[in-house]
Amino acid sequence: MPPNTFLWGHPWRLVAIFIVLLAGGIVASSPIWVGLLGMHMQEVSTGVQANEGNSAWGVLPWLGMVTLPIYALVVALAVKVCLILLVIDVCRKFKARRP
Repeated sequence: MPPNTFLWGHPWRLVAIFIVLLAGGIVASSPIWVGLLGMHMQEVSTGVQANEGNSAWGVLPWLGMVTLPIYALVVALAVKVCLILLVIDVCRKFKARRP
């Protein structure tokens, strides 16, 4: 009977984890690119250069200082959990190989 594995025999699980982390990165960085895009659109429509002092869009990228470190912690935790699960899977494979 083959050993039960978490990630080793299921590459689609790693792909799903990667897609979730990629989507999280887009969401975590969204204050930066939404703020910059909003400032650019405001500059184009008004002709006045937008910054933090005269535009609400200019303040939005500062939220990236909160969202990106939280996302970095989530990624670090996910990588650690995946590495631990892969080590467990390898140990189970070698243990099942022994007679």
